[in-house]
Amino acid sequence: MAAARADGAGARRSLGWRHLLVALVAGGLVGAAVVVGIRAADDASAGDPAAVLEATASAYLQAIADGEAVRAVQLSPLGPGRVLAPEAALASATRIEPVAVGPTRVDGARGSVDVRYRVGGAEVQRTLQASLTPAGWRLATSLAEAPDTRYNEPTAVLRVSGVPLPEGGALLLYPGVYRLDVVEGPLFAWGGDAFAVDGDPATPTQVQAARELMPSFQDRLARLGLEVIDACRERPDCPIRTGYDFELAGEISVLEALDDGRTVDLKVPLVARDAAGWEWRDVIVRVRLDSRDLPVELQCSASGTAFEPCGP
Repeated sequence: MAAARADGAGARRSLGWRHLLVALVAGGLVGAAVVVGIRAADDASAGDPAAVLEATASAYLQAIADGEAVRAVQLSPLGPGRVLAPEAALASATRIEPVAVGPTRVDGARGSVDVRYRVGGAEVQRTLQASLTPAGWRLATSLAEAPDTRYNEPTAVLRVSGVPLPEGGALLLYPGVYRLDVVEGPLFAWGGDAFAVDGDPATPTQVQAARELMPSFQDRLARLGLEVIDACRERPDCPIRTGYDFELAGEISVLEALDDGRTVDLKVPLVARDAAGWEWRDVIVRVRLDSRDLPVELQCSASGTAFEPCGP
């Protein structure tokens, strides 16, 4: 398979949505927990508001860098109704490298602090807004971002460390470079692709999963293509010139997905050579899938001819 596997075992077991919801819907749960890391900063800075804010922002970046999503949410709440992926997702990522924190600006009970960090070799700068509460500084800007998965086929399976990424970007991830799990089905395998979340909503993250044919299905399609060539030769109007044997000439590829991904057109490239030179022919196999992604109908077209039933 061309795409790198996320793990050698292929598909990982998906976590259910009940587990996802446990993964911190920010709101009233944060409260006094925001004080974590801030009181230590209070002690160290002897009450200097700018120093406390800077230390809070540093602790926030370090929590993300350490893969501690729960601690990061405590320092910067997500907001009502926003759902963060379980900590296993952040732990599996190539995480950020903090670069710098500051300068810090304080105006009474409001403040802001600039932070810089690296994600996958690219440097990102964000300004975090903050407000002073009786418990200390609370960061109002979260670096958690919802990746956009809308551009995938409806049947695509998107998971990171076993955590499903829902359509429409309803699940938040902290900055880092993530890799989709490879999820194998009867005919196709999805995933293996890497994507970077930079924590900046001005640069949306689009996640797309590569779809590869399972080796056994590729073999079946190659045999179907050769059978279509042989059947064509039995007709007087067949456009195939050579009488020599054809063979597979490259990778079988997905041309188009129709009917919400339940019908897939696949191109089988074939080639033969005789004294007159090379002859190239593409056989198109149209596969209609059921709800389990199993084929319920196969139709074939050779060299632009109409689709006809093919194969067993």
